[in-house]
Amino acid sequence: MAYNKKAVLQANTDAIRTVLRLEKERREATDIEKEKLRGYQGFGGLKCVLNQTDSKADIAYWAKSEQDLFAPTQGLKQLIYREALDATTAKRYWDSIRASVLTSFYTDERIVGAIAEGINSSGVRIDKVLDPSMGMGAFTDAFQSQASFIQGYEKDLLTASIQKALNSDKASKLHIEQAPFESIGELKDEERFDLITSNIPFGDFMVYDRSYTKSKDAVKQSSTRAIHNYFFVKGLDTIKEGGLLAFITSRGLLDSPKNEPIRRYLMEHSDLVSAIRLPDGMFSSNAGTEVGSDLLILQKHSDKTALGLNPNEESFINTLLTGDSITINQLFEEPNQKYIGQRSVGTNAYGKPAYVYEHKDMDFIAGELKELISLDFEENFDKGLYQTGKATIKADKTDKAEDSVIEELMEEESIDDDAYNLMPIKIECQIPKLYKQENTAKHNQIAYVRYFHPLSTYTAYFLEYNPKEQLAFGIAAVDGKSWEYGYFSLQELEEVNIMGLRMERDISFDRGGEHNGLKNGT
Repeated sequence: MAYNKKAVLQANTDAIRTVLRLEKERREATDIEKEKLRGYQGFGGLKCVLNQTDSKADIAYWAKSEQDLFAPTQGLKQLIYREALDATTAKRYWDSIRASVLTSFYTDERIVGAIAEGINSSGVRIDKVLDPSMGMGAFTDAFQSQASFIQGYEKDLLTASIQKALNSDKASKLHIEQAPFESIGELKDEERFDLITSNIPFGDFMVYDRSYTKSKDAVKQSSTRAIHNYFFVKGLDTIKEGGLLAFITSRGLLDSPKNEPIRRYLMEHSDLVSAIRLPDGMFSSNAGTEVGSDLLILQKHSDKTALGLNPNEESFINTLLTGDSITINQLFEEPNQKYIGQRSVGTNAYGKPAYVYEHKDMDFIAGELKELISLDFEENFDKGLYQTGKATIKADKTDKAEDSVIEELMEEESIDDDAYNLMPIKIECQIPKLYKQENTAKHNQIAYVRYFHPLSTYTAYFLEYNPKEQLAFGIAAVDGKSWEYGYFSLQELEEVNIMGLRMERDISFDRGGEHNGLKNGT
């Protein structure tokens, strides 16, 4: 559906009328009123609110194409000044609306749902979530089913008021602050979030964050000159070691040569999990903008000196001039990288050559996005880093780097003597992925973990394991004698309960020692 400014303006007016009434009457919204509040789409793209509407004569100064919006815009302003608690509050509301025109673009729930499902495919628990620019709450809604604490920041006064009215029954889990992202100070380790996610504002808008503008770090200083750069740098500071940052952002972050220092900083302080170029006009149906966007997912990794950057991360930093005379991030010129839709050569808003990414319908985009994110998490996400704050092996690192990481993990992590923890992170990091040993002779295959039940002769060994599916390949014997190869579900093993006793992991098992049953002929 095409973006209809007049219809959006009317829906916004209905929502604002409702929230002003709720504030005046100091009560919670009814179900019918919540439906009106949900119709609010913000003022991204509605530049009509920047025009004068004080008298009917002001319409003469409006562009002819927008003169049909004069009356509803004037009516909205009069409503706010009439129904707000006082004149000062009314002025703050109107000024906030005008300030949000260039930065408030809300996201289709199907796209946010695909992002959430893709992240959830990692199999880790996302417990604490931060949305630094929550808008109408699509991102906070998407993670409410699993997170126990969600913090939303919204700079716009009316949007924050509407969100609070919509979510008054979720106050124990969802905490909404009417404040800009820069109001967050330095966080202690225990205060940091597992995930920060949003469709962030973009543009060369200055951000005032004294701790950054006065920082000795040149990149932090420069990030305050463009709001999208600031959100990325600040975002990493708000999440835990190994935590995730998932932002929809304008293509300028990746494609602009002048942003190379920002991109380098990000790759020196995080691992690249996913970078997906989204189709043009993603938000034109709900915000009237054709700005091109990327989805970037990073995993915080503060000290990468031991492992360095992988090829994709090196490409992430650099831009190049293509044969079509278009400057683009190197990541999207390589055949294995990801964008949704058909790419062709067109022009940008300034008439210069640019790539155009055409798409089908939103359901197609959401399905494709979920699949790409899931594949990227399987390939690039470090589950051990997320759970322990310590980096684990990645297949594209050098053998020397891998050995040093393993040794560090073994030395610093306490001995795991919990027999009911069937898959400790150390074993998960060591055990090969499924099919890695399929070309190895059976008598040379290595078992990495042994399981047993204290009331039976059942014994099983895992040789390979897929963490995402919690599916293993191994060998087992119900009677302790007749061994058979097959696939095993870790979840099913964890659910075994016979007379109050569960499956146990043999904590004395040594994959390379005398206890390794496969090497001893079992």
